[in-house]
Amino acid sequence: QVWNTTHTLAQYTRNEVQKLGLELCSKQPCDSITAFYLPQNISASQIISAIYQETGILLGNGQGQWKDKVIRIAHLGYIEHHVIESAIKSLRKNL
Repeated sequence: QVWNTTHTLAQYTRNEVQKLGLELCSKQPCDSITAFYLPQNISASQIISAIYQETGILLGNGQGQWKDKVIRIAHLGYIEHHVIESAIKSLRKNL
């Protein structure tokens, strides 16, 4: 059940991110996390902060050279659909 839920959340997240015109970092993403690039003029740190302030949901940024260019959304563990949905809604608003 956990793997099925994780898979469903991952598919939903990837689909919604791509609907926003954002590119996934991986051509073969795993179901535990979705990472995607932001447009060059948008700061991942600012978006992550805005989403956290609006929703209380903490997303991850990229690492190293990708720190302010990538956002990561986790799906593995105790994460419910409405949490991902809220994060995507806030992401859409703040892009």
